[in-house]
Formats: sequence, structure tokens, C-alpha cells
Amino acid sequence: MKWVNEWDRRLEYHDEHWLYFEGRPLYGLLYDLHDNGTFRYQEEYVAGRPTGVATYWYPDGKMSAETKIVDGITESREWFENGQLEKENIYHPGDVSVAEREWNENGILISEYLSFPGNFYGKNGTLRKFSHDGKPILVEEYKLGQLIKTESDL
Repeated sequence: MKWVNEWDRRLEYHDEHWLYFEGRPLYGLLYDLHDNGTFRYQEEYVAGRPTGVATYWYPDGKMSAETKIVDGITESREWFENGQLEKENIYHPGDVSVAEREWNENGILISEYLSFPGNFYGKNGTLRKFSHDGKPILVEEYKLGQLIKTESDL
């Protein structure tokens, strides 16, 4: 597997997601380093497209984020510097379903969005927001991009 630094002048970006190295689609790992020499990130590419695992780290070596792309399904997670999970996202492009969750630095869920399958543009599901201590404060229901129901101060 080829390792390529993101600053290599032989890299070419085509559109938003295609990466070429020496005139051909990249097969390998793209990476960059923090000033202290530790990895900042590494991303797997197959046929010039991000595929597999992309991992990101804080300068002290702790993982800050990870994204996995398998068969078009994207799962990503981000962590606070204290190691607490901050965000989680699962995206299925075929049926356009999404699951997103967000926590505060103390591990309390503060936001959750679950969508329903459907080929559309806009929200199509349930958004829940929580207070800093985890109590529900807002629920919104969306259908085909339109807000159809709101409950607040629950």
C-alpha cells in the first residue's frame, strides 16, 4: 500500500472526492503530521475515492475522529480531547436514512436526529434536543423537508 503525504506535489484533486497520484487514481493512504511529528490523519483511498477507514488524532496522539466507509455506508465518530464521545453519525445513501447523535463533554446526550428512508432533499424524521443535564427540551417531526410537529419544554 502506498503512503502519500497530502503536501506531495504529485497529488491532484479532481472534483470533490477524486484523488490522483502521478496521473492515476490513488490506491493507498493519504496522511499528514502535526508539527510535533505525530499523525494528524490518515485516510484510505481506492481508485481515487475515500474508502475504508479515515482516522484523525489530536497532537498528543489521542484519537479525535474516525470515519468508516463500507459499501457506500458511512459511519463516523468524533471525540472530545478528554476521550468522551462527542458525535456519532451513520449515513445510508441508498435509502437516505441517517442517525446522528451528539453528547456534551460529560457524556450527556444533547441532540439526536433519526431520519426515515426516502429519496428526498431535506429532513424526514425526528430531531430531539436535550438540556445540559439530559432532560428533553425539544422534539421536532419532519416529513419531506417540512416541519409537521413541534413539542418544546417537555
